[in-house]
Amino acid sequence: MAETLTRPRAHVRKARDHRIELPHQPGQAHRSAAGWTIDYKLQELTGDAARSISTVPGHFVDRPGFSSPWHHHDCDLQVAMVLEGSIELGYQGGRYGRAGKGDVLFIPGHVMHDVSNASSDYQVAEITFPGTFSTVEGVEPAADIETNARTWGSSAAIRAGEARGIITYVYPVMAPHDRQFRILRLRRSRISAFEPGALAHDDRYRFQMVMQGWRDVEIEGETIRAETGDIIVLPKGAPCGDLAMSDEYEAVEISLLEQA
Repeated sequence: MAETLTRPRAHVRKARDHRIELPHQPGQAHRSAAGWTIDYKLQELTGDAARSISTVPGHFVDRPGFSSPWHHHDCDLQVAMVLEGSIELGYQGGRYGRAGKGDVLFIPGHVMHDVSNASSDYQVAEITFPGTFSTVEGVEPAADIETNARTWGSSAAIRAGEARGIITYVYPVMAPHDRQFRILRLRRSRISAFEPGALAHDDRYRFQMVMQGWRDVEIEGETIRAETGDIIVLPKGAPCGDLAMSDEYEAVEISLLEQA
């Protein structure tokens, strides 16, 4: 009897459906007492290729003294997206800047960084690769240390084209990470009309984090609305219809590429 192949399936991970109480996490001291988080449970969808969590709205209202120790992550890449508010961030000793709403934090694995002084409305979502992920605390690096971590504002993404009323902007992912990852910013055109289409592709995975607005997709005959803070998960070859989106729709798309 011929073996039955399972067809890949797209998913929309709704933030409101994945809020969980966060248990104590040894080795991740700056998150141990967080209370609640959003865990999109990407590990179970991707075979541990990716992981994603988000803070809940209001998480930092009563945490004015929040500060992490200097730390790095045991992973290939962490991409964090600021959904609301702002936070102070350092990649080098004594050198800090603020990341604000809409910014993208590109942090390769094993790069030391420090976060603190979150605004009361700060909310952040992150996707890390692979899904097996850990945090290691360390000492403050020297101010002149070389680092390939970046905080990208929306202007760092350069327009690459437009199709079906959606403008694509490309972030400058540097080598060697560009062989494994592509990061785009997608925005609804205010000039061209939206045209329904398909989201199927040939990358290993694509993950779209909705930064604002909404997007309606069709998965196996069901229409699902992805809203701010939700993730559209698109495995290679998975059928997914693109039906509609709001005028203000904006998303960050991270592709996990097929490596040569």
